[in-house]
Amino acid sequence: MPGSPDSPPPTSSSSAAAACSCSRPPRSRAGSAANAAPDLPVPVAVVARMANQAQFHPRRWLLHLAEGIERAGGVIVEGCRVTEVEGQGRTVVVGDQRVEANGVVIATHFPIPDRGGFFARLEPERDLVVSGPVDAAQAPHAAYLCTSESRSVRTVPDGNGGRRILVGGENYRTGTTSDVQSRYAALADFASTHFGVTDITHRWSAHDLVTPDGVPLVGPLLPGAQHLWVAAGFSLWGMTGGTAGGRLVADLILGRADEHWAALCDPGRLGLDQVPGVAKDNAVVARHLLGDIAAAALRDGSSSSLVPGESRVGRVGGRLVASYCDEVGQVHSVSAHCTHLGCVVAFNDAERSRDCPCHGSRFALDGSVLHGPATEPLQASTQDL
Repeated sequence: MPGSPDSPPPTSSSSAAAACSCSRPPRSRAGSAANAAPDLPVPVAVVARMANQAQFHPRRWLLHLAEGIERAGGVIVEGCRVTEVEGQGRTVVVGDQRVEANGVVIATHFPIPDRGGFFARLEPERDLVVSGPVDAAQAPHAAYLCTSESRSVRTVPDGNGGRRILVGGENYRTGTTSDVQSRYAALADFASTHFGVTDITHRWSAHDLVTPDGVPLVGPLLPGAQHLWVAAGFSLWGMTGGTAGGRLVADLILGRADEHWAALCDPGRLGLDQVPGVAKDNAVVARHLLGDIAAAALRDGSSSSLVPGESRVGRVGGRLVASYCDEVGQVHSVSAHCTHLGCVVAFNDAERSRDCPCHGSRFALDGSVLHGPATEPLQASTQDL
């Protein structure tokens, strides 16, 4: 999608924990492993080289956009959770307050409200990253993305004249595993084995929504909607896809959008090529919705035998309860049913969160919402367990 901001942000990073993303639609050129990836210390069968790439600092990029909004007279309000959009899309509900506007763009990652049935077309996926200092002699000189397994490698400046490496991967569907620590360990081992990294100083995770055809959903929330718009489903390419999506939705609102791009990203599209992906994802949801509830109902949910660091989901009386015992022995118990559509949440041992495998909602230990589509917290369990 053509176009770029009038004044691009700096392309070099000064932060020790900087995460960078590749940008610009590439010109592809095929090459052999021998001449295209000489600095990659892993077996390579085929390489597609993409020239004229750029790396940039995502936080500095976002601050640049925020400054542009404010210079144009816009106001940015933080720390407010939107829970609903009323009427024809002109009233936003924030707590007990309502904000009116001529139009609303739902860019909440997972759209709320979900009047377009987006939960059936967006697969929640988490992608992990570890980072640490790397010796210049072992540092790769390009960004690499492996297509046969979940790995990506790149380096960024450390702010002190050196380099640090970012190793990403170990993707998994949100809420389908509790042992996330071992996935971070696998990335750390990869960095150590292939690039000599001995000190992992930072780690983090990204939450992505993947569409059946890999193309974002950008446009009217519902066919014919004139005041309510959506931008979601960037399928692990949020820095570039989000920027392009922002430009498209702005052009749609102003009535100047390119018809080809508008049709390509139309949230209401559902071609035959998407049907297998939609069917597969919804089969997974059904399996979790029914199977996880049945399995949890057969387990004892009492927390009396929990040891520090242990979690449990099971039946207590007539309810399903999710409990976790923290490092000081305090037990945190909440309802095990996600407040979106009722699936059973799973414990994430790396982030100490409760994650839903159906549509990716995430909750803190106290039940508060970390990530939608859920907008209501998990109910605290006051029952003596």
